[in-house]
Amino acid sequence: MEENKNTKLILVISIIALLAIVGVVVAFVLIGGDKEGNTGNGQNTGNEQSADNGNKNNQTTNLDNTQTGLDIALSEDMFVKSVKYTNADMETEESYSSSVVIDLNNGSPKCANSSVKIDGTTVTILAGGKYTITGTMEEGQILVSPEATDENNVKIMLDGVSISNSKKAPFVSTAAGKTVITLKKGTQNIINDLREANPENSTDSSASATTEIEEDNDAAIWCANDLSINGLGSLKVTANYDNGIKSKDDLVISNGVIDVDAAQNVLAGNDSVAIKAGTFTLKGGNNGIRCKTNDDSTKGYIVIDGGTFDIQVTGSAIKSEFTVIINSGKLNISAGNDAVHGEYGVQVNNGSVSAPKCEEGIEGAYIVINDGEVDITSSDDGINASNSIGETTDSNNGNNFDMNMFNPDNAKPEGMKPEDATGENPGMQKPNRGQRPNGEVPQMPNDAARGGKGGMGGMDVEDASLIINGGKIRVNAGGDGLDSNGEITINGGEIYVNGPTNNGNCAIDSGKEILINSGTAIIVGSSGMLEAPSTNGKQNTIVAVFNSLPAGSVVAIKDEVGNEIMSYESPKTFSSLIYSSDKLETGKAYTVSSGETTLGTLTISQTVTTLGNGVGMGGMGGFMR
Repeated sequence: MEENKNTKLILVISIIALLAIVGVVVAFVLIGGDKEGNTGNGQNTGNEQSADNGNKNNQTTNLDNTQTGLDIALSEDMFVKSVKYTNADMETEESYSSSVVIDLNNGSPKCANSSVKIDGTTVTILAGGKYTITGTMEEGQILVSPEATDENNVKIMLDGVSISNSKKAPFVSTAAGKTVITLKKGTQNIINDLREANPENSTDSSASATTEIEEDNDAAIWCANDLSINGLGSLKVTANYDNGIKSKDDLVISNGVIDVDAAQNVLAGNDSVAIKAGTFTLKGGNNGIRCKTNDDSTKGYIVIDGGTFDIQVTGSAIKSEFTVIINSGKLNISAGNDAVHGEYGVQVNNGSVSAPKCEEGIEGAYIVINDGEVDITSSDDGINASNSIGETTDSNNGNNFDMNMFNPDNAKPEGMKPEDATGENPGMQKPNRGQRPNGEVPQMPNDAARGGKGGMGGMDVEDASLIINGGKIRVNAGGDGLDSNGEITINGGEIYVNGPTNNGNCAIDSGKEILINSGTAIIVGSSGMLEAPSTNGKQNTIVAVFNSLPAGSVVAIKDEVGNEIMSYESPKTFSSLIYSSDKLETGKAYTVSSGETTLGTLTISQTVTTLGNGVGMGGMGGFMR
């Protein structure tokens, strides 16, 4: 009997041990993935690289947002091709000729129609249709009832309206359908939310650390569903409490002169924001144009199809949890955080983006610039294709996952601070992997182009891409000028980069490789972490390293008969030059000089030819900032 008991005991222990081993294996597969980067859902976190190095537009990376159910391929297919502006979005003031008239009458509102209920200074619209509101009212509120719905939606023309309220949101719509606000030509309309600042919102000393609280009626103009603004008049909004103009679904602005000063976000659409035209002055204590959610694969975008914008905010000027598409328009931006931020991607097809003050210029996992003008001065990176999706989240936005397995705490190394675009970084720098004592620079490796992974060992991350197909781009960066955690591909355009002056950053930095296939690129900066383009690129490139030249110095390249093919003046000190152009011919000799000083001569022997002293050991290989 005793022997049978012992046998049973051994059997039970063996079964328990076996189950424990199986549990560990299952947990490893589901949580950690295998050594090839495969996760428990069977997807690979690396890029599916195109076979043609000259056509990187087909490069994709699948990202699975387990919080929202999105399974997104990082490619141009993410970007909405066009926004359909409906007849309601384009409503004209002539169509209001037979509308119901509401006269606010200096705080004693009146209306003869039964579809409007008046209770003191609260005016409630009870039915769908068209309304014209005129006059002024203090401590007043316009309410659109959820009963106010029919096939015509609710359409309101503002004809010289002034409404203020220190206790409630001045304009609230809970209509089941779309609410349309038309600004009558030649009129100025004023909405003032004078409530004390929302105590639930908090901002610490870092502009990017603002906490956004989602609640009803948290804007001067607040809409529970779709909101559309149009017309040729003006609208001035003051929002002391929280947000300026907000839709919990889609926000569409087709025209108008819009001036908004908000404590938090200035313009917000939870599902999407689309702007066709207009003149905008946007000031805010957080973001300028904001789209928070991406739980619908057909939404989550901000599209700028036109308009003139002056945006001054402490957060990001344009920020979406999914994508930002700029098709046209003129944007002038001053931002405490990013100028343009699309968590998954940013696409610039035309128009102009000028950001003379920002922390980072354009940031997103997948950035494509097809045309237009981009001019950025940044204290940190100029254009940053970062795969840190979900790295910074706002309260209750439903996007709390983090792709950044290498930096789960989203923390920079202690003491690291971005330099100013015109100065040195007083804090900790990245390892100087090229500079010798006394300013002597090591000799460049014979194979010239590092162009690959390099640096920081296993920190290579390929879930991001920066693709430049055209346009004119100017970057003056305190951090990296052009930065990608994956590849950088240049297929065209004019690119001028003034990189950092310290050796802890570089003018162009990739986590994988830099491919220059066409276009003109002039890239200057420090040389301690210089990364050369890959020899897999299709266009000839010169990489030159030399002793530091002072700000205002002109570097020039002449061909073998003395013709000047390039001349560039740098506004900052620099010790490296990357120049790529179709003017560089294989087998031809070129001289690089500054003033009367010859920095060296070289003969183009391959797609990347080097001059002078070394590139060092390469870039940060996807180091995340």
